Amino acid sequence: MKTIEEERAFFSSLLTLLSAQMGSNTEVVLYDLTGSAPKLIDIRNGHISGGAAGIYDDLLCAQGNWPFGSGQTPYNIICTMESGLVLRCSATCIYSDEGIPIGCICLNQDITRTLDAERLIHNLNQYHGDPGSTFSSDINGVLENLIFEASNKIGVPYNEMTKENRIEFIRFLDQRGAFLVTKAGDRICSLLGISKYTMYSYLDIARNISV
Repeated sequence: MKTIEEERAFFSSLLTLLSAQMGSNTEVVLYDLTGSAPKLIDIRNGHISGGAAGIYDDLLCAQGNWPFGSGQTPYNIICTMESGLVLRCSATCIYSDEGIPIGCICLNQDITRTLDAERLIHNLNQYHGDPGSTFSSDINGVLENLIFEASNKIGVPYNEMTKENRIEFIRFLDQRGAFLVTKAGDRICSLLGISKYTMYSYLDIARNISV
């Protein structure tokens, strides 16, 4: 295979399969990478993001210009849209017979409501855990546990957080060493929908708050 068009019928069938399996809250997108910029070829459930190539660009940034850089595959990247939707995004590259990237399939799952349900259940159970008893052999798992605790402490969806909420969220994570984890700042910026400049500004404020 040299181009996406050669197997267009197969990819159309594949997108139909994925969309039927994943449901209406998951956007399935096929991109052509042979041009100077990603070109949207096919999309299912495009109402989720409008099919913006920006999600693909976010995946590239998150993985160091994937697939042209390190060769890592981006799975489960969290993207926060300007609309407030929180998406869990994954992508896989399609290569030509010569091993050249010619296309990309992205899955963009809207997890906004399930995150709200997760918070609701946590609040109903009133179980806040013991911060000193969280164990994980995976450092990223530790970060996710801390983020979960911080989110439930604030009790407000990310897209509805005020400046004060975000500062308290960052303060909670900082006090528990979250920023010692590699790329923790990128993850937090993505969740809160803020720039790194804003995040470090909030971090400075948080560190100057009297206990």
